[in-house]
Amino acid sequence: MSTNVEWTNIFAKFTTVDDQFIRAVIPYKKTLTAKYEMPNVKAVGYMDPNYVSEDFPYVSYKLILTNKATEEGNKIKCIKIIAPSAITNIMSVTNLSGLAISISNYRTNLYIYYQDGLNIGQGEVIVFTGYDNISGNTNYLDYWQVYVYNTTDGTKERKISTINDGLLLNIMNYNYIFNAYLDLQNSIGSGNLYYSTYETNKFRIKVDNVSSAGNNIKLFKLNIPNVYVTNTIVFNTSKSNINYYISNNSLWIDCVSNKIGSGQSITFDITILDNIKYYETNITWELYAVFDRSYSENYIHATIPLGRSMNINYIMPDPSIVYNLYPTEVYLKRSNFVLHV
Repeated sequence: MSTNVEWTNIFAKFTTVDDQFIRAVIPYKKTLTAKYEMPNVKAVGYMDPNYVSEDFPYVSYKLILTNKATEEGNKIKCIKIIAPSAITNIMSVTNLSGLAISISNYRTNLYIYYQDGLNIGQGEVIVFTGYDNISGNTNYLDYWQVYVYNTTDGTKERKISTINDGLLLNIMNYNYIFNAYLDLQNSIGSGNLYYSTYETNKFRIKVDNVSSAGNNIKLFKLNIPNVYVTNTIVFNTSKSNINYYISNNSLWIDCVSNKIGSGQSITFDITILDNIKYYETNITWELYAVFDRSYSENYIHATIPLGRSMNINYIMPDPSIVYNLYPTEVYLKRSNFVLHV
C-alpha cells in the first residue's frame, strides 16, 4: 500500500511587507507532495513433502516459511497458498506459531491473516491435509504457488523465494512389485502334488522384491484357505527380527524391524495340517505386501513368476487291494461251492 501526502501551501512572513504571509513559489518539476510506500516484502520457504505416492488418497503437507525482509517494520501480514491442480480439497489447516487471527480456506486456496504480522527473521509453519485425484499408475508434477503480503489491502504481493524446487509436488507411481511362489517340500511329484489322505503340509514360499530402489516391504499378509487347521501352523523365516501373528484367517508377517529392500529376498517355511479327506482339490495361497512408501491400506498382490505357482494340488492315491481266494481248486463236476475272499 502506498499513499501521497501533499503539502498544499507554504507561506513565509516578511517583516518588511506589512507583516503579511507570502505564498511560496514551487520551482518547475518540483513538488510539495510526499509519497509513502511500503517496501517489498521478502520471504523464503518450501513445502514438505515434495514427493508422495499416488496410492495415498490424502497427505499431510507443511509450508515452512521465514520473513527475510531487512527494512524496519516490514512484517508479513498475509500468506496465500495456491494448490496444484491435482489437489482437489484442503482441510485441517493450522499455523504452528499461533499468531494467525484468521484462516480463509477456499478448498484449493488458503489465506492466513495476521494482526501484528510476522517480524523480520520470524518463521511460520502452516500444516494442512491435501486430497488429490491422482490414481491408476499415474505420475504427476506441478508446483505450489505461495505469496506473501505486508499490507492489509492485498497490494505488494510477492512470491516467496525457495531453493532446490522447494515448492515442487511430484505425485509418483512407485511401481510396487514383488514376486512369490510356493514349493511343496513333501510333494509326491512335479507341480506341488500331494495326496489328499496326508494331513501334514510342509512348504516354502520364496519372495523377491523386484521394485525400484527405495521401495521396501514392511508387512506381508498370507491368507490361509479354510481347508487348513489354523492353530497348527509352524512358521520360520530366513531373516531375523521378523514377527508374525495369526488374525482373521491370515498370517501377518511384520518386517518393520528388518524390511525387505529392493533386490532382496526372503523365504517363509510353513508346516500346517489340513482337513482334506477323500476328495481331490486345488488350493491357492494368496500373498500380499505393504510397502513403506505406500498407503497403509494398499495391499499389493504377489506376482507369480512364469512356470511357478502358489497352488497345492491334492489328489487321491490310486486304489489298491491285496486279496486271497479259498479254496483255490475245486472239482470240475462240482456244481456249487463256497468261495472265501
